[in-house]
Amino acid sequence: MRLITAIVLLCALPTISSEDYTRISSNPALTSISSNSKSATEHSWEFNDGSLEGWGSAASSEQGGEVYASGGEMRISITNSNIHFDSPRLQIITKDRHALAIRYKYVGSSHFGKVTLQSKANNLLPDLGTMDHSVANWENTTWNASATGDRLQDVRFPIIPDGQWHTTYANFQYKNANQTLIRVFDEVLNQIRVHPALYTKKENALGHTFHIDFIRLVSAPAIERITGCNGEKYSDLYDFGNEHFELTMKTTKINDFLEHYQTLWERRRLGAKNVTYSRCYNCLRNGGEVITLEGRNFGNAGANGAPAIVYIGEKPCTNVIHDEASPQTMLTCVTPAMGGDNDNNGVSKLVQIKNGKLPGLEDRANYFEYAKFAQKPEFLTFSNIASRAVDLTWSPGGDIWDAMVHTGYAVRWRKMADLDANWNENIVGNVTTTTVINLSPDTLYEFEVAGTNEDQNDSEWHGLDLYGRRDLLKDGLVGAPISNTVSTLGNDIYFPLFNANMTQNYTSIDTRSTLGPTGVWAGEGHFGLVLVGDANIENCNTSVVCCDTYDPSIGPEASCGGAANSMSCSGTSHPNPSYVNGEAVGRGVPSNLPGGEIMVEPFSLMKPLVPTLMCGPALRLTASDPRLTGAAWYAREQEVGEGFDTTFKFRIANPSLRCNVMDDAHTNCRSRGADGLAFVVQSLDGSSLGEGGEKMGYGGIRNSLAVEFDTFNNHEELEQYENHISVQSRGWREENDANQMFSLGSTSEIPDLTDGEIEVRVVYNPVFDERPLEDPHFMVDPYTSHFLENGDFSNGGLGDWGVGVGLLSVFLGNLDDPVLIVPLNLESLLDLNAGRAFVGFSAATGANTWQVHDVLEWKFDSLRIDKNKGYEPPLVVGGVDQAHSSCGEKDEVCVHP
Repeated sequence: MRLITAIVLLCALPTISSEDYTRISSNPALTSISSNSKSATEHSWEFNDGSLEGWGSAASSEQGGEVYASGGEMRISITNSNIHFDSPRLQIITKDRHALAIRYKYVGSSHFGKVTLQSKANNLLPDLGTMDHSVANWENTTWNASATGDRLQDVRFPIIPDGQWHTTYANFQYKNANQTLIRVFDEVLNQIRVHPALYTKKENALGHTFHIDFIRLVSAPAIERITGCNGEKYSDLYDFGNEHFELTMKTTKINDFLEHYQTLWERRRLGAKNVTYSRCYNCLRNGGEVITLEGRNFGNAGANGAPAIVYIGEKPCTNVIHDEASPQTMLTCVTPAMGGDNDNNGVSKLVQIKNGKLPGLEDRANYFEYAKFAQKPEFLTFSNIASRAVDLTWSPGGDIWDAMVHTGYAVRWRKMADLDANWNENIVGNVTTTTVINLSPDTLYEFEVAGTNEDQNDSEWHGLDLYGRRDLLKDGLVGAPISNTVSTLGNDIYFPLFNANMTQNYTSIDTRSTLGPTGVWAGEGHFGLVLVGDANIENCNTSVVCCDTYDPSIGPEASCGGAANSMSCSGTSHPNPSYVNGEAVGRGVPSNLPGGEIMVEPFSLMKPLVPTLMCGPALRLTASDPRLTGAAWYAREQEVGEGFDTTFKFRIANPSLRCNVMDDAHTNCRSRGADGLAFVVQSLDGSSLGEGGEKMGYGGIRNSLAVEFDTFNNHEELEQYENHISVQSRGWREENDANQMFSLGSTSEIPDLTDGEIEVRVVYNPVFDERPLEDPHFMVDPYTSHFLENGDFSNGGLGDWGVGVGLLSVFLGNLDDPVLIVPLNLESLLDLNAGRAFVGFSAATGANTWQVHDVLEWKFDSLRIDKNKGYEPPLVVGGVDQAHSSCGEKDEVCVHP
């Protein structure tokens, strides 16, 4: 054994605070541990040189046995029941979790020993010549400063009488079951009396033996700070009576609207002197996190030492590594899994650290807490209700600490008519609102929202889509939910007929409105129509004033004056301008916008004009006159990027009669009008109007797509036949055009579009379905390749449709069997407003042929198809080699601005 001699210090003593468990400052003049100490041992008596090193200097008769050194040990042959021996004189501050460690083997009948600690008056050293070894003086533990100023304190320790080597500890300070530090003795230690075995006075101890390998005055570990998990708290008090923290709340916006919250912890620098105590919370339940323990007296993991032993609860914290520069004050370890029940019980754990060489030296601190299940959210409400979508808004539950552990929420829903069905689920990030899409119309749903608590160090937890959605992170915890019910609307747009009142804006059916994740305010309902150019309500024109409830049998005053929801309509005369993208040569375009030439007012405000007909029931895009162009737009943008399904009924009638003349004689007369109408999706303006004639009111509108129903063969437009359907677009960069060279697909295999009332359905599905590839009506026009090779394709990037396509299907008559199917990607084709665009109709007549274009009925529903769950995007988006992409260097813009 290594020889360490007893140390006697003769010096002045500094004042040390008597607060419970205050930090101990190092003082090389005394024997407190410095921050760079390599050992928790302050004094060690090894008895390996044949010397007792100042211990047991009294006579055997005084000590109750023979005390001697032999074989590197102190050996005691016990002769009576009052066996004891004394230390040399000392002067040691014992405030730093001190203990006396004794390695022994004992043969006898006792199970306890004790040490009596002596502190002299005024911390004076005892006089070597007057040291009193009498039993009486050492047993008077009532001595205190009020008497002689001396103090004696007994500290018991356990022993095992099996003749084997053990280490026992007499702790001067220790923690009780409540983790309160009990200071049995924290004076300046001047001398120690050891009673290796306690007996009763009548007990016969003769022949018992007690061997001691070493006696060491040591300091037990003291935990002050634990850091490293997702959350940290700090305090100046051991019991965290004034707890504080350092963090900021980072708020980012998705799509400029959806706020996403992230807690950014300001980590205190390890070893910072201004942080007395810290605890970590929200630690991963499955463990695997590296935490840092800071404090004192952790022991030494060097060549002659052993790493400390750390437990979280009762499970070992593995891979313990002491700091190389300060092994006594800092170490790291890897947390174990929590285990146990799947609830919030038992998340708070005691951290226990033991000296690696002397495991009886330990400390416990309630400075560690596993992640809790998030508290139940509060105030779940609904808004912006549509036929297939609804917005949910809620508040986090619990206090500020509960809110800071939220990383997201689980949103679940099911139909109330089928409560046995599985829940649908979305995981959203740390947001407090989202849109749930792909619902069924006119259906009552039950919704649940529950908080999630996941690893905040995982960067995936704040990678969100436009609705704030993402996947649940591995081992994420989902808490208790809050629930509520709501019904979807039957349709997003529904015009069973068209009259003056139908053009008015009555806003949402359900008035609960919020600013949604994509910037949408309010739900769907009836937002009216914007009539542009020659479009109007049937029976409302320059020569006729109409009212919705006109009854000739009782007259306009009686039938229109007091009727509820009855409006009157009148139009003023104007020449026939050439319309180009909402502008007319020489004058403004007529409309029903404020100040426009189409007036829709209550009967009382229409006076002195008097209605003579009932308004409607058709939306008249053009009358049967030459050179007319009209359009009607729903006054609110609709979600089209996630698909739509619209049905409408139109009637093309009252065509002009055209006769071919040869040799001044009528040789061929035919009643066939021009030019047709179109269903249009455009993201230019809510009052746009394009060119007339063969352009049918949509030609010239940039950023638009038209499904045209053409009744006249214009050879100059390369049309295949007079009666055809075609899907037309030039994308978002160019103005749309009716020329067939810009057709994405067309068909003439349809009934006569002028033969009575025609029912049409147009469906766009943003998710590609392979089944229609074998349908005879599936068409890929050569022009389609333009959108696969435009943009940055030539520079190694992608064209507009390089990220994939969906399908647009057109039905005529039979609304279950399409007459035309074309591939396209509407979100890439057009520059939409967060997926939304204006929808409506346009029509035009020719200079020599004309006809009435009426829309009789219209339904429109945004399908809100979840594209993220329908297909996987390509691996390369935006260019194979971005470094060589010329996107933005040329006049051509490669992607949406």
